[in-house]
Amino acid sequence: MAFFLVGNAMLMNVTERRRSFALLRVLGATGRQVRRFVMTEAGLLGLMGSVVGSVLGLAAAGPISAGISKTLQAPAAAFAVHPLVLPVAISLGTLVALAAAWWPAREAALVEPLEGLSCAPPPPRGVSRRFLLLAVALWTVSALLMALVIWERLPPRAAVPAGILMMLAFVATTPVVLPTLCAACGRLIPERWRIERTLAVEQIIRQPIRTALTTGVLVVAVSNAIGLGHAIRDNVDDVRGWYTRLMRADWMLTHAGMMRGGPTKPDPQARLAEEEVRAVPGVKRVEGIGVASCRVAGGACVVVARDMPADAPLPIDPVGTTEKELRQALDRGEAAAGTLLARRAGIKPGDEVDVEVFGRKTKIKIAALVVDYTSGGASVLLRRETAARLFGLESADIVLVTADPGRAAEIRDSLHRIAESHGMLLRSFDNVQAFIDGIVSGVVNSLWAILGLGFVVGSLGVANTVTMSVLEKTHTLGLLRAIGMTSGQVIRLVLLESLLLGATGGLIGAVGGMFTALLIQFASQPLLGHPVRASLRPTVVAVNLIAAVAVTAIAALIPARRAVRLDLLESIAAE
Repeated sequence: MAFFLVGNAMLMNVTERRRSFALLRVLGATGRQVRRFVMTEAGLLGLMGSVVGSVLGLAAAGPISAGISKTLQAPAAAFAVHPLVLPVAISLGTLVALAAAWWPAREAALVEPLEGLSCAPPPPRGVSRRFLLLAVALWTVSALLMALVIWERLPPRAAVPAGILMMLAFVATTPVVLPTLCAACGRLIPERWRIERTLAVEQIIRQPIRTALTTGVLVVAVSNAIGLGHAIRDNVDDVRGWYTRLMRADWMLTHAGMMRGGPTKPDPQARLAEEEVRAVPGVKRVEGIGVASCRVAGGACVVVARDMPADAPLPIDPVGTTEKELRQALDRGEAAAGTLLARRAGIKPGDEVDVEVFGRKTKIKIAALVVDYTSGGASVLLRRETAARLFGLESADIVLVTADPGRAAEIRDSLHRIAESHGMLLRSFDNVQAFIDGIVSGVVNSLWAILGLGFVVGSLGVANTVTMSVLEKTHTLGLLRAIGMTSGQVIRLVLLESLLLGATGGLIGAVGGMFTALLIQFASQPLLGHPVRASLRPTVVAVNLIAAVAVTAIAALIPARRAVRLDLLESIAAE
């Protein structure tokens, strides 16, 4: 976004100073010197902006860190700044400014002295063949990188540069589709504003490259918000579905601290609390879950041992097999592996692996892979009877209690007394789920806030472009006012131009966002080891489109006021 914003600002700056550059050339400056002058100016602006941004970032980092700790209900860690953060941030900001200024500097060096000395603006340029070849190259490289990630020829992190190149490709394609898209959006404007609509569309189409850079900021903002928004919501739903399936019960008894999945040791009294719970009138089903640290293929993971009653749905979701086949395999003493562990250790269904628990190493057959987020998916799941026989793992760190229909509240007091006598905590499943949902919602809202900053930055780019458009049309606006255009029509002209920029950028960004969402899902499958169900969320798309139009409308307020306040005689005299 910074690249597009700086590039557009410098390009408009060069356009406004064509006469100055022509004078420099007349006085003997070479094209190379003019190019260096523009690049140096951009570098200094980038350096100053990066320094100020770094200072503001450090000031905001402490409160943000404290807010994240509060959201996660974790103790606040001591705030520390890595020594490379500031140098990298400042250097990256400066380099982005220099890279964005390359094209404007080239345009400044190409200004002809005689042509530049005239006050007339440069003639509008269409889309060159070289520009189209650049767009095709960006599409090709990004598609190739993404395909290699999906085929697991490259690591998942390679999807990041592929996504950046794809965003650049979308922006490079903008000048091609801009005239048609802008005209289509213009038809939605009421006929009584036909004059303002025609002038606004003409101004946007007149400079396709500059308009592409302006809408590029919005394209990135909308694309990121829609793409990441879909990916975040889909993955959150996947995690919530896993948790609900794994912990389906009315009440939950846990040992203090055991919700974090720490290691346990065999306990002769392990089943005493469970037997007391089973004896409570109104209890329909009791399931125990034991969690212990283990090692598989030289790496750390966890083993999850739990009861799996035949009259209840299987609490784990198999990948590539049926629940019936997995249940039969677990009854035979086999195990299931989390998809992340399987990917990391190269485990496939049917393999026999050495699992070390409490210093005891045992070979276990992996019957299937399952969707599991315990320890991030680095887990081995098996029945409690099997874990007790192989590892002596009898402790139930979590006891799930399902009541008879309508009797969940009735058994609370009895369960509370049992929990106190065994040093355990009693929680209702609704409370636990609300606690987890609160943490997840806090993280998701924080991510939305970060994505929302993109729209703030996008509004700056639109305001800059519309302001420059007003300056370029000073003479035209003066003539229109002289022949009878009202101040209200001038305001509508500027607002419509801004709204059309927002609408076109939002629509292109929406298409890019859907591509981004799909590619994120494809790229994450090798990392997670299982596909996450992708879904179309019209609300996410609609909110982002409305936000794109809203920020552009707000960004046009200052240029609109400036256009209305232009002095009529000075405007007509301007060249």
